[in-house]
Amino acid sequence: MHTINKAKLFSHITEQHINDAIFLWLLRSLAVTQPQHGCANIKKLEHRINSHLKGLAVTPEVAWDLTWQAAEFQEGGEAFILAMLAFSDGNHQKTEAAINFGMENPATFSGLLSALGWLPFDKIFAWLKHGLSGQNLTHQHLAIATCSIRRINPHEHLNTLLDDGRSREYLPLYCRMLRLVGELKRQDLAPILTQAQNHEDPSVVFWACRSSLLLGDAQVLQRLLPYIMQTGSLQTAAIEIVFRYPHNTHAQQWLDKLACTPGQIRSAIKALAALGDPHGIDWLLEQMTMPTHAKIAGEAFSTITGVDLKQTQLIDTTNTKEDDIDGNGDIDDALLLAQDEDQYLPMPHVEKVKQHWQQIRQQFTAEPRYFLGRPVTTNLLKQTFLQGQQRHRLAAALELALLIPSQIYPNAKATLYQGSPA
Repeated sequence: MHTINKAKLFSHITEQHINDAIFLWLLRSLAVTQPQHGCANIKKLEHRINSHLKGLAVTPEVAWDLTWQAAEFQEGGEAFILAMLAFSDGNHQKTEAAINFGMENPATFSGLLSALGWLPFDKIFAWLKHGLSGQNLTHQHLAIATCSIRRINPHEHLNTLLDDGRSREYLPLYCRMLRLVGELKRQDLAPILTQAQNHEDPSVVFWACRSSLLLGDAQVLQRLLPYIMQTGSLQTAAIEIVFRYPHNTHAQQWLDKLACTPGQIRSAIKALAALGDPHGIDWLLEQMTMPTHAKIAGEAFSTITGVDLKQTQLIDTTNTKEDDIDGNGDIDDALLLAQDEDQYLPMPHVEKVKQHWQQIRQQFTAEPRYFLGRPVTTNLLKQTFLQGQQRHRLAAALELALLIPSQIYPNAKATLYQGSPA
């Protein structure tokens, strides 16, 4: 009598779990920076991902083989699933294979790191300890990045790595260590940041200065000005922290300089939103007349004033695709894959927004900085971090870290779902 292998017989179900989990993971990785999502939507995505991971746990060996077959294109979703399966199983060979695959390129590294942030801590503790104390530089980088996204303090391990010349020479690791110093508010390592600010690599200098600013050292503001003015991968991160820093006396001057620089209007709009200065609203209204800047200018207007353009019917309905959204306010999964950062921002109706601003502008005179229509306070920021839309949560997390010296910089992209995939 032939024995039926039920796992292989129903492998098509496992394959569907893999495909759906990969797709949903990609949606979630985009959702944490998109404007239309709040905590509830992200939790819903994470719940769906966990449901598929539980399905894979029923036939883990088949899931492992099928995921490897799907991994030929070296994408992040496959790296995420391989790492989830390997670490959940506790198999050393599988773990090494998943890590090696995750180190192939930035996309796979993102998926691998996401899994290490997602897994229950007991599943990664042994590897994390080994990664921090071992001699493999790429494993050290992954371990430090894991500490970063989970906001784990590696204590003396971080000190040792920062003192190690080999670790400092591997720039991805060095930058991530410097970044972690600021995220954890490691005041004891402030001298290390000062030393790193003289490094020849601009990325090292940036992360050293950014962390110094998180530790309260306003003297590094001038060092960050070149990053604000130059288009590149670090510009947005520089704008966010420099213009949110509560004691930046140069902010308005730098904003004017940025707005007058050719090709930097969008960056200037982001800077004004971060600064939260209502005196710049009239300039924002001018930018709303430009089709390429209208949506992001509308978002900046909402960020400063707290006015929801849709709820107050201040949108241009001739340019809004309401059929993209179902009756529950959910956006079709396939549409979420759009890479245009303005994709889901409403198109403001300029004249209506101008009229509304005239009605409310007298409310914005007492304080220099506003966020969502109210003066920036810790209570507002904490409430927004817990309940706000995702882009507002990201902003609130950074504001909290800057306002409260002892406040670890909270990770607004961290997993919200509390269930275990195992």
